[in-house]
Amino acid sequence: HRAAIMEVASRLGALISEAASRPEVRSVARTLQDFPKSLRRGNSLAILLAVAVIIALLSFVQVLFKDQRVLVSHLVPAGSLCASQDDMWDETRRRCQMGNKYAYAYLLEHAWVSCARNMPGARMLRKTQDAYGNFWYSSDMRHEVRSFYKTCVPTCASNDDTYHAGVELCLLSNDVARVFLQGDGQKCQGDLHGASDIRRASKQVDDGNFWYKPEMADRA
Repeated sequence: HRAAIMEVASRLGALISEAASRPEVRSVARTLQDFPKSLRRGNSLAILLAVAVIIALLSFVQVLFKDQRVLVSHLVPAGSLCASQDDMWDETRRRCQMGNKYAYAYLLEHAWVSCARNMPGARMLRKTQDAYGNFWYSSDMRHEVRSFYKTCVPTCASNDDTYHAGVELCLLSNDVARVFLQGDGQKCQGDLHGASDIRRASKQVDDGNFWYKPEMADRA
């Protein structure tokens, strides 16, 4: 094995010597040697090349660290550690990330959901929002947060419309709107994006009724 290694090393050395003797390789070597001098003289081409190399290195480092963050996720299903199965558990900081969409919308002051304002869980969560808009709480507070979640109720476009938790949608009750959506002759004016929202949600349920998402109540 040692003889084979020595033979490979000898051949590799011969190849390097042969490559180094070529004019184009010697030219590249001289260019690299002169590069620092060109920078000191303020050569514009050398400066641009140096900037390009630095940018490429920084991009490589950024991608490298980004990949590492993606590969190691600290958020896992909460189990019994948090208020609900929609929340996530941060293994590193030992805390829960709020995932309840109704409580989240309420804390962001969206109009399509209402919750009990002065619940201990609500007061605590308002103080824990991070720079990315996430809300956090300790596992010890999961009972208070769960009680707050239970008070959150989506609101629909009309008092006559009803929310159905089974499909998480509002049931449209307006007769004129229903006739219009059926294409039976009624006319509706203004922004009709709400009609598209209703048709889209109704197609998913496909039970002959007209439905819409609570977060689309304003458009409905």
